[in-house]
Amino acid sequence: MLEIKNLTKNYKSLNVLNNFSLTINNNDFLGLVGPNGVGKTTLIKCITGICKIQLGDILVDKKSLFKYPYETKQKIGVCFQNDTFDRFFNIYDTLKFNAMYNGLSKNEAIQRTDEVLKLVKLENKAKCYGNELSGGMKKRFQIAQSIIHNPEIIILDEPSAGVDLQLKEDLYQLLLDLHSKENKTILLVSHYLDEIENLCNRAIFIKDCKLFLE
Repeated sequence: MLEIKNLTKNYKSLNVLNNFSLTINNNDFLGLVGPNGVGKTTLIKCITGICKIQLGDILVDKKSLFKYPYETKQKIGVCFQNDTFDRFFNIYDTLKFNAMYNGLSKNEAIQRTDEVLKLVKLENKAKCYGNELSGGMKKRFQIAQSIIHNPEIIILDEPSAGVDLQLKEDLYQLLLDLHSKENKTILLVSHYLDEIENLCNRAIFIKDCKLFLE
């Protein structure tokens, strides 16, 4: 479970999130909708600890992200909209390294890397580098990076942006499989209302720095 309690985030004099509260239950598939500039990406950065907050708290399974950062962050995987690829490691070695960094032994990391590559249908591209992948494959690799440490909660920021229709359908099926077969809790940020409607069992709308509608 992810609980956001009375969260306030400012950038200098600009109020981005104001007393924002939200509960995401275990195995929810929650869609987050809102126009540009209302704080959707900032909210993700707060949840992942990238941004410091002014007020409030974020709880993962009842434990504060700020009091127990290592333990709570291991339960979260995030896929940002922008590509993030390592120039020096192929995708197999990148995933294995990330798995070990998050506490898996070498043998566990190898096993988990094989599992994840198969899940995202990139097992035949294991020795490729991120910049060698097609657009749809890059998205799948980004998702692979977000789940390599087997987190309970997956957060995705506009995962289908810039992807053609066929690749979108493949991506949607992957997300549905993660939710139903691996029992992941998913927070999906999207501009596409049909995407939210087809994938999510809950949806919220942010307006004027606050939760406007659920």
